Amino acid sequence: MPDPQPRRALWLMLVSVALFALMDAALKTLSAHYPPIQVAALRGAASLPLVLAWALWTAGPRALLRVRWPLHLLRGALGILMMASFVYALKRLPLSTTYSIFFVAPLMITALSVPFLGERVGPRRWTAIAIGLLGVLVVLRPTGQGMLTLAGGAVLLAAFGYAVSAITVRVLARTDSTQAITFWLLALMALGAGRWPCRTGWRCAASTCGSSLRSALPARWASTPSPRRSGSARRPSSPRWNTPRWSGAWPWICCCGACCRMR
Repeated sequence: MPDPQPRRALWLMLVSVALFALMDAALKTLSAHYPPIQVAALRGAASLPLVLAWALWTAGPRALLRVRWPLHLLRGALGILMMASFVYALKRLPLSTTYSIFFVAPLMITALSVPFLGERVGPRRWTAIAIGLLGVLVVLRPTGQGMLTLAGGAVLLAAFGYAVSAITVRVLARTDSTQAITFWLLALMALGAGRWPCRTGWRCAASTCGSSLRSALPARWASTPSPRRSGSARRPSSPRWNTPRWSGAWPWICCCGACCRMR
């Protein structure tokens, strides 16, 4: 159902694009220090508490549970794929080149809206999108370096994931609340992407934060194997950060470390 106040929707879209630009600049900085999948987890976990508080305050818990789970799971997987691919490209390409490739996403969204949403796209809309893409290229003036590489393909993959995700949002908006759509994307990104680095180890941002956390934790939590597997007591050693009991807390710990490093 179209918004009865198109001007309000227009301004909200402009603010969203501006915030996305700031977020991408932060992702460019983080990509130099973290693996792409870890940045995807941090992206979801960092804003999840605020979004959860806003969703519970404005819509309540029922609105978050009565949702179309298959589409939300699909969108969560697309979010992880999109974010990991985009961060992978940001680390290897200039920001202007990355943006230039990624701005094919509006073309993909317009093309996908015809078969999936049944919308009619006339020549005027295609012309407007093409002119907008040309304007972006004029402003960014990409050098073309790295376009025909694996990183360039990763940007295209991220753009395709973004386009499909945008289509699913349009479908979900018919039945689910805005709060549920926003919350479950971040939650599934944080949980789904957060489980992957737990098998290989998270990379903490600030060594000072890590040492402070280790010194503040009880020694018995940071110790190695439990008495059930070992009859004799062992001297506490370095924390096993990759064990399942730490897996849920790691996104929040690394967010703290990222903030320390950024400062």
